[in-house]
Amino acid sequence: LKAQSGAGERARGLRRLALNQPRCPDWSPLRRGAMAVNPLDEVMAIGELEKAKRQHRSFHRNRQLEDYNDHTGKAATCSLKTLITSKEQLKVVLLASVFYFLCLLAYTCLANLLIYVDFHNIPKNSPSSPGQAGLPGINESSQLLLYKEEDNFRFRHELYDLGFNMTIDRSDRPWWLKAVFVDSSVMIAQFVAPALLLSYGHTQSYVCYVTLIGLQGLLKGVAQLVTILPPANRGEFCWSFNFSPESLDTIKHGSFSSWFYKPWGTANGCNDMLWSGHTSQTCIGLLFVNNTLRNHNVPLLIRGLVLLYFILYVLSVLMCRMHYSVDVLLASIIAPLLYTHTQLRFSIWWYMNWAVRNPRKAALKASSSSSETQSLTAKEPDEEGPRTFNEGMCCF
Repeated sequence: LKAQSGAGERARGLRRLALNQPRCPDWSPLRRGAMAVNPLDEVMAIGELEKAKRQHRSFHRNRQLEDYNDHTGKAATCSLKTLITSKEQLKVVLLASVFYFLCLLAYTCLANLLIYVDFHNIPKNSPSSPGQAGLPGINESSQLLLYKEEDNFRFRHELYDLGFNMTIDRSDRPWWLKAVFVDSSVMIAQFVAPALLLSYGHTQSYVCYVTLIGLQGLLKGVAQLVTILPPANRGEFCWSFNFSPESLDTIKHGSFSSWFYKPWGTANGCNDMLWSGHTSQTCIGLLFVNNTLRNHNVPLLIRGLVLLYFILYVLSVLMCRMHYSVDVLLASIIAPLLYTHTQLRFSIWWYMNWAVRNPRKAALKASSSSSETQSLTAKEPDEEGPRTFNEGMCCF
């Protein structure tokens, strides 16, 4: 009995040490005076230590210990009504929405800057140059004939793309194909997904969603300026198809300050290739929609339609020659990485609540629960920044 009680005391001592020093505990203090220890008991004590250490890296988080957990809207009774009646949740939702619209405005300016660089900075002999876009005497029908001439080297065509060879060329973009898949995906990403999250009162998911959409837009705006690719839709002829002669004349001869705020780059841009913003927005939006439906016990068979729609959307983008295959591929990789980046999403949630000065009720509860919990919440969050209780990747 004494040997068992001694082993239990050593195991509890190792557990306390693991809670205080989870990364590299000092073994020497626990080994002093333990010359006659049963090896089996020591192995069991080491197992208890490893178990205590791993709880900090587990996928199963104790959300009650996390800051601002009371405002997440994750409870089963949460709804749009509970969100509206909560002053703390309304403040953080409003701040996230303002941040999204500021990111949208910044991306509009970056997309217009890309057009300005196309016409004023790219050399004329570059494959990315607009070339003879907007020249008088060349109408749309004549441009289409010149584009189809394979031995005509006067004009710059799009780059070779494997996805273009494997799909039907519908660069004329029929209204039904564009409306059903391309335009509707924008509606899902920008309106349906946030409306669904707000209707269920999922404040934290809404804040993370709109912030991730805004951040990926800023990243795309910078990436497409670093390396400018030729337009995927008919090369340099894209400019004459997407812009009127008056707009092209303003771009060529007008000052950038007179049109930097117009939606030309976001709606009619030709060189905004790498990566596909529509695809990344659609992917993130569908991931949030799928997670919300899963939390409300929607069958997997019905949620599988979300994946089917995304596949059809990607094929439609390639058929309409809106983006190269590499644009769609990178967007399909970047979007899930942003969605599953737990530390980024928790930091977004923490700083949004900190900015509106919401109370950290979860931290106050944790500080009075037990001595072990106090060791985890010893520092003030205002000094050390956001803190999570796992270091893996999860989907909230």
